[in-house]
Amino acid sequence: MVANFSNDRSDDGLTDLVEQVFFFMNAKPDPQAWLAELSQAYEVSDKGLLQTPLVVDHFIPMLRERLTALGRALTQNLGLAQDEQAEKVATYYEALVGQVNQLAAEAATMSWDSLREKN
Repeated sequence: MVANFSNDRSDDGLTDLVEQVFFFMNAKPDPQAWLAELSQAYEVSDKGLLQTPLVVDHFIPMLRERLTALGRALTQNLGLAQDEQAEKVATYYEALVGQVNQLAAEAATMSWDSLREKN
């Protein structure tokens, strides 16, 4: 943390960060309970990394949202390619749209290894 939030001349960046967390924490009704709960989102159980609250509640929904937006953008580009009668580009976009939509649909249930194997 020191290397990330300070420089070679001072630790002011780290000091400021610690003070901000301290003041934020003390604005909570029960600062100690809030602090104790922070690590729960990062705990990895025997179910694996993809079943942690951080991944299930935050990462997977964000991934699906971005993949869906990407699928929409690719579909628009596919329409443009078809309008311009660019057959090779249209064929490429069709395949890409299918892969992105499949990945978005499977993202919540895939294991990390199978997710990495998708190319």
